[in-house]
This record gives sequence, C-alpha cells and structure tokens, in this order.
Amino acid sequence: MNKEIIIGDWKMPECDTEASMNMWNARAQEFAKQRGVEDDDWVAALVKRHGMLPADGAFLDVGCGAGKYTVYFAKKCAEAWGTDFSEEMIKNAEQRAREAGTGNAFFSCDNWHTLEMADKGWKGKFDFVLANMTPAIQSAETFEKLTEASCGWCLYIHPVLRTGSVADRLKKKIFGKKPDPRYPQLQYAFNLLWEKGLFPAVEYREHNWVRSFELERAVDIFKNDLRSKRTLTDEEEASIEKYLIEHAINGIVEEEVRTTQFALYWEV
Repeated sequence: MNKEIIIGDWKMPECDTEASMNMWNARAQEFAKQRGVEDDDWVAALVKRHGMLPADGAFLDVGCGAGKYTVYFAKKCAEAWGTDFSEEMIKNAEQRAREAGTGNAFFSCDNWHTLEMADKGWKGKFDFVLANMTPAIQSAETFEKLTEASCGWCLYIHPVLRTGSVADRLKKKIFGKKPDPRYPQLQYAFNLLWEKGLFPAVEYREHNWVRSFELERAVDIFKNDLRSKRTLTDEEEASIEKYLIEHAINGIVEEEVRTTQFALYWEV
C-alpha cells in the first residue's frame, strides 16, 4: 500500500467540530476522576522498557485529556506538554498538575488537526511523543505530525477492534446499520512509516471497561457524539433520548466498552 493510496483513504471524516467539542467538554469530569498512572501501566511499562524518554528529555502528550499521562511523565523528564482541543479537559489537566506539584508540566488548548508544528515551536522538539486513544489522529496528515514533532520516539495507541453496547445500538438506530468494529488505522500508520524507511514495532492488548453516566449527561454526550457525524433531525434526537431513558437504571446509563488495542511505536 503506497503513500498516495493511504493519504487518499485515510483522510479527515466530515465532522461537526462544535458538537465534538461539546461532547468532550461534557466528559471532562469523567476523565478528571480517572486515577493517576502507576509504573505497571501498559504505556508506562512499554516506554520504560524501550528507554523512550530520557531524564533530561521533553515529552508531548497529544490529546492529553485530563492530563494523567502528562503529569506522570513530567516526573520522569525535564519538560512535559499536554495538548487537547477541549478547554474543560485542559482546565482539569492543569488542576491535576497543580495537585501533583509538577511544575514542569504545561498544557495548551489546540486543535491538532490544524496545528502547525513550526508555528508552535514544536517541530522536532520532543524526545517522546504519545498519542493514546485520541481522536486527534484521524488522517494521514494528523498522524504524520507525531513524527514531525519528535526527535526521538513516538507511540500511537488505538483500537483495532472496539464495541460499545450503547453507542453501537444508537448508531444502528440512527444511521441504519451497525458500525464496523474493525479500525483500519494500524495498517495505514504502519505502511506510512515503512514508506518513510522507518521500522515500527507493534504490540496488542485487550482492554475492557464499563462507563456510567447520569441520564442527563448521557443524553448530552451521546447526542453530541452522533451530531459530530452529521446533523440530526428533531425526531432522531427525540429517539436517542427515548432510548436512553428506557435503558437507564435508577437514573444511570451504563455502557460496556470492549476493545483490542494496538501500540505502534517507532524511533524517528
């Protein structure tokens, strides 16, 4: 698969940026409640095993969310940056850094899709660049920015398979078909790196969890998720709300998420 084919196939989907922003802002408190990273964490252990981040190095966390990896790796290096396009996520990340006392952790609210590395002063700046389960990487162009920002290592983590018990049913209900659980990002990313003469490695893990939302927040989150794909009619929005009300238990909507994730890593 050559680069031109990949670029043609792996391109930015049509997206309502405002709806996407609203969804991630609404989920910011959920991410803020996540516990901190420990040394036996899958990502942390992989980084340590391959010596990706030197003690005097700089780290970039792309799509950092509430900053748990930014803060963790700030304790392992000289300078750590987290970037995310959700203002609420960034606020929570800054709070996490203050509570952890990591004065070398910095955060920036950016849209990675349009961000220019040279304008930001980030071109070739970072010894280690991480993109972990983030919608910041949605095309060949946004993926290649990881390498552009790095002078050392990059690590890209994403599902190859993913199902969500609530989201999948709603997508089938609204869009008329069940979403494909398979994700093509691994083959695109691997081949882009191979075309550059780089030698990426890959590991896999199964990772499953249950996420819970109060009904009002669930309605907001799932509506905005679907709105980010296309404009919804009033009838479709009412149908989403009706489904969530019917499936809530004591005012709580629970979703089981099942994934097989890949970790693709390479040295620049």
